[in-house]
Amino acid sequence: MSLTTNFLNYDSSYGKDLRTKLKIEFPKPNFNKDVKIKVSPRTTNFALVGTAFDYLFRFYIEYKYSLNPSYKHWVTYGIIDNLDVSNGGFFANQILAPDKYKKSLMLEFSKSVASYSKFLESGEISKEICIGVLFLGQLEVAARNPSYFQRQNTGLYDENDIDDLTNLFNNINSDFLDSKIKQIYLNPSFGSLSGGADGDLIIGDTLIDIKTTKFFKLKREWFNQIICYYFLSLIDGVNGKMPQVPVKNIGIYFARHGFLWTISCDELGDSKKMFSFMEWLFDYFNKKVWKGTYLHKEIKFDDGSTYVGEIKNGHPHGKGFLNHINGYSYDCNWKNGRQHGKGEIIAEDGAVSKVEWKDGVLVSK
Repeated sequence: MSLTTNFLNYDSSYGKDLRTKLKIEFPKPNFNKDVKIKVSPRTTNFALVGTAFDYLFRFYIEYKYSLNPSYKHWVTYGIIDNLDVSNGGFFANQILAPDKYKKSLMLEFSKSVASYSKFLESGEISKEICIGVLFLGQLEVAARNPSYFQRQNTGLYDENDIDDLTNLFNNINSDFLDSKIKQIYLNPSFGSLSGGADGDLIIGDTLIDIKTTKFFKLKREWFNQIICYYFLSLIDGVNGKMPQVPVKNIGIYFARHGFLWTISCDELGDSKKMFSFMEWLFDYFNKKVWKGTYLHKEIKFDDGSTYVGEIKNGHPHGKGFLNHINGYSYDCNWKNGRQHGKGEIIAEDGAVSKVEWKDGVLVSK
């Protein structure tokens, strides 16, 4: 189950109540900017080019900030192993038997990894890296629709799509990419409460979704998407942990326009409204996806401190995150309402101290 496909897609009736709630609670903000398109599409392969550019943009971020490279965080990592290719498929204008077809896919994936490694050395756009990300785009389409490889001729790439990606890359507006930014999440995951939710990027305190649309407008579905990502980051954290710098802004990068639109999370509503919606969202997904069995819960204490995590008998118990009224945050294990075991204390300035508790008593720093 997927947040976007099952709940936010207007072709799906499953998440109609969620979409209605979002529309009522969070009206679309004014979006009257006159921003002209700079890179027009060269083909009608909109979804493929969009997915490919997501990869290319994240590769650029890895290069710019000298991040530790790894293809293992890609959505496509491991997809080939799980694909049903029992009927074989089309590859580079050939109909291949299952074993040979799978080997061809794996070879093409290894080429994508090689082009990625080469790109990280120079940061320069090339036909090689464009082909690499286009194949990764084909794999993602296959992950959403396994019959894709039986219907499409993979391993072939339109020269116009390659030119389009090159132009999109050259149009990247890096004005918002501050060299001092310390917190970066590529393809961040927002836990399993919704059944699965993965975003494009978090830069500093800004959560960004990338769109390659030729239309400069804020679609309701996109606004719903980044709002849900934000609240899921408050409930389940990012990549299994609460981020050192909480998300304070959400936005959309319009790649064909070279423009980043953002809105402060404070503009979504006051703290009372935000906590109320977060609790509603938790209960909604808990019932829809987990049939009431999900362990995470938000608790607001009388002193204003808030806890999000696993509970038992109404008390923090298991893995959880406490945002204390004193300005410090505690990301650790809990036992019967007390810190117990290893964890982290996060100061207001983002400094992290690794510590250990025993029955609520700090025993080591």
